[in-house]
Amino acid sequence: MVAHRQFVSLRPAGGRRVICVSEGVLYLGSALVVIVGGIVFFQQAQESSKMDATTRGMAAMLPATLNLSQEGDLSDLDGANIPLILHKAGFLTEGSAFHFDETNEILEHAWGGEFWIGSNMPTDPAGLRLELVNIPKSVCLRVGEQMMSISEASGLSVRNMTVSEGRNATVINGRPTPADLGAACPDEGTIMVYLDK
Repeated sequence: MVAHRQFVSLRPAGGRRVICVSEGVLYLGSALVVIVGGIVFFQQAQESSKMDATTRGMAAMLPATLNLSQEGDLSDLDGANIPLILHKAGFLTEGSAFHFDETNEILEHAWGGEFWIGSNMPTDPAGLRLELVNIPKSVCLRVGEQMMSISEASGLSVRNMTVSEGRNATVINGRPTPADLGAACPDEGTIMVYLDK
């Protein structure tokens, strides 16, 4: 009697192909790459939108602040809480990149720290200072250059820019280059621009 070998097909009925474990892992990995890439893209777009809104807000606040000055040399703004004045005047609208903290009477930027616009009191009441407190390095790099452009567009001359983290501060005279900001901006710090009219 002749024995017959039987072969069992691994292809299921209906002709459907079975996916092996390695292919499944490959498909899953590809799907994760797409998901993570989408999340990163969304976060970057959101961050860029916040920076653009912050730049527009600062660009609008500078001329509004200058209009508050009756003397023309900014000395009459010495000691004034300009964010509070702008808030009471209805300047800070809904959807603005800035939020006014009623309790502490300070203006907060989109990353949760304080934004200050006012005189360089008490030693230099004729000057004006823009300050963003507790911003991440990525914001410092972009906003640093934008703050310079905004100030000059408002007819103000930039004396210098100071980037600090705790007690460590770096002073940049003139317009900063990307290399200047890259070296000066900490992981989280404060950026100040000192202006003269």
